[in-house]
Order: sequence, then C-alpha cells, then structure tokens
Amino acid sequence: MSWQRLIRLIIALGNTVIESKSTEIQKSSEEVYRFLIDLQNHQLIMPEQVINYMASPNECSYTINGTGNLSLKLDETITNTSITLIPKGKVPFDFKLLWLIEDTKNGCLVNSKLDAQMSFLIKAVAAGPLKNFLDLQIDGLTKHFS
Repeated sequence: MSWQRLIRLIIALGNTVIESKSTEIQKSSEEVYRFLIDLQNHQLIMPEQVINYMASPNECSYTINGTGNLSLKLDETITNTSITLIPKGKVPFDFKLLWLIEDTKNGCLVNSKLDAQMSFLIKAVAAGPLKNFLDLQIDGLTKHFS
C-alpha cells in the first residue's frame, strides 16, 4: 500500500456510531422524556469533568476539562421516544447525539448514541473517551431518577 493511499484512508471520513450502555429507569418514558427535552436539566447528569455548563431549554454549552468547549441544540424529537441534539458552532467532526427511550413493563429503557462523521485517526483516539462520556451521562440519569 502506498503512503498516499494510507494517508487517504486515515483522513477519510466514515460513519461511526458510539452507543452508551442502557439503563432501566423505574419512571415512565414521558417523565424521562420531559426531563431530557429540557437541556437545562442535563447539567444534573453531567460527569464531574464538565464545567461552565450554561443552558436554555433548547441549547446548552459546556467545557469538558482537558478537551474543549461544546455547544449543542435540539434538532429533532419524537415525543416520549427520542431526542436528537446537534452541534451549534464549529466542531472537529459532524455528529448527532441521540437519546433513545423505550417503554418497558416497569418503566423505560434509556440509552444514548453518538452518530458521527469522523476520520479513522479521530475515531482511534476519541471512541473510548466518547463512549465513557456517554456511559457517565447514563449513570447520572440513573442516579437522578433513583
């Protein structure tokens, strides 16, 4: 393989899906949806490395210590089922952050998913920390509702 081809492979954008663990919450999908649809509430489920959290009901911004700033805004929603957030402003790669809520017998099952267009190199560096960040938010959501 030539160096030129290798470099093209490294910088080529590909679709990457990073999914959090799932959690069952003993609350209705409607209650969890109402909590997650208001981005002001997300501060309550953020891990400790998130600082400078500011939000309105439809937008939020924060700093992840050692990583950088991020601003998100609501994009698409399906009542009691899903919430999609997209970046507001400049980001190193395009992505959507989805919150997925599914009814269960005793409440609802919740997980989050990052659907991103990132190069192989960024994926190699960022996939683990991004999965960890999503899992920490799920832990925060579980703790909030317990």
